[in-house]
Amino acid sequence: MFLNKKYFIFSIFIIAVLLRIYGLGRSSFWFDEAIAIDWSNNLDAMFKKYNYPPPLYFMLLAFWRVFGDSEFILRLLSVIFGIGSVVGIYFLGKVFFDAKTAIISSFILALAPFHIYYSQELTMYSLFSFSILLAVLCFKKALKYERWSFWIGFSIFSVLSILTHYIAILILFAEIVFFLLFWREYKNLFNKWIKSHLLILLLISPWLPLIIGHTVFGINSSLGFWIFWLPPLSWQTIIITLKNFSIGYNATPSVFWVASTVYFILFILGIYSTKKKSDLFLLLFLIFIPMFLALVFYKFKVGVYVDRYFLPGALFYYLIIAKGLSNFKKNIILSIVTLSIAISNSFTLKNYYLDYLPNLIYHHIGVQKKLDFRSAAYYIAENFQEGDIIIHTNENSIFPLEYYLTSRRFYNLKNFSFFSKEG
Repeated sequence: MFLNKKYFIFSIFIIAVLLRIYGLGRSSFWFDEAIAIDWSNNLDAMFKKYNYPPPLYFMLLAFWRVFGDSEFILRLLSVIFGIGSVVGIYFLGKVFFDAKTAIISSFILALAPFHIYYSQELTMYSLFSFSILLAVLCFKKALKYERWSFWIGFSIFSVLSILTHYIAILILFAEIVFFLLFWREYKNLFNKWIKSHLLILLLISPWLPLIIGHTVFGINSSLGFWIFWLPPLSWQTIIITLKNFSIGYNATPSVFWVASTVYFILFILGIYSTKKKSDLFLLLFLIFIPMFLALVFYKFKVGVYVDRYFLPGALFYYLIIAKGLSNFKKNIILSIVTLSIAISNSFTLKNYYLDYLPNLIYHHIGVQKKLDFRSAAYYIAENFQEGDIIIHTNENSIFPLEYYLTSRRFYNLKNFSFFSKEG
C-alpha cells in the first residue's frame, strides 16, 4: 500500500509538471504579462508611486529575467509556484483530513484547468495562491499543534501574500472571523494568535504607506476607470466563479454544466462528511468571505471582483471536493468518478491549449482570446519604413508590442533602431 501511495503521488507530480510546461511558450505575451515585465524594469517607481500593484512578484521576476526573456523561460516562474501548490495541497489535505483525501486533492489540482491557466501566465496569481496555501497550512498546524514555529510561519507567509496581492487582506479577514467565531474552541491560543497578528503588522509596517496608497488609489481608480470593463455583477456571479474553479474558462457549455454538476455534488458531499465543523467552516470562510466582500465593494463602485483574484479559494474548494470523493469506499465508484473528472478536464484543456474560448463573456471576465502580438511585431519590424507611424486602436496592444519591438530577439532584424526607446 505504501508503494502504491508513493507511485500515485509521484505520478500526480509528473502529470502536474507536464500539463504546466506543455505549450508554455506557444502564445505571445498579452497585456498583463507585458506590463508585468515593464514593472519588473521599474521597481523604483513601484516604491514611490501608488498606481502600481504589490511588488513581491515583480521583484522575483526582475531576478528571474537573468535566465532569459523568452515566453517559456519567463512563464516558468509561475509554473514553479503552480507545481508547489500541487505539492502543498497534499500536506494541507493531510492536516485537515487524511492521506487519501490529500492524494485526491493533489490529483484534482494537478488537472484543474483554472489553476493550470494561471500556472502558465506571467502574472502574480500562481505565487499568490501558493503563499496563501502555505499561510493556511501554518495556521491550521498552529491551531492543531500549538507551536510557535507555525504561528511565525503563518505571519511570514501572510505578509508575503499581502505583498503579492491585496486580496490577501480579505483572506486574512476570513481567518480572523473564523477564530473569533470559534473562540471557545481556541481561546487558549488567543495569546499566540494575537501576537502572530502583531508580528504581521510589524513585518508589514515598512510597506504600510505603500499599501495604504495603493488601496486608496485602487478605490479612486475603480470609481473612475477600472469599473468600466466589469459587466454587471450579482450574487449569481459566485456560482459562475465556482464553475470556473471546477472546469476553467475554456469548456464548452455542455462540458461545463456536466462537470460543474459533478463538482457541486462532491462539494456538498464533502461538506456533509466533514466531521470537525471548525475545519469545515475555516475552509468555507476562506472560499466565500473574500468573494462576498468583493461583491459588497462592487455595490459601492469598487471593482475588485475578478475570478482570478480568488485563485487561492479554488484550492480550498478542491480540498472539500476531495473529501467528498474520498467517501466512496468502493474503489470502482471512486475510479469512475475520478475518471469522469479527468475526461471533462481533458476536453477543457484541449480547448485551452488550442486557445478556444467560448463566447460567454460573463463566464470569463477579464480573460480574452490570446492574440499573436509576437508575429505582429516581427511583421512590423521587417516592414517598417522611416516616417511610418504605429497607431494603437486599443491600449491592450501597447505594452505587448513595445516589449517585442524592444526585445533582444529583434536585434538582428533590419530597422530595429526605429523601435528602441532611444530611437
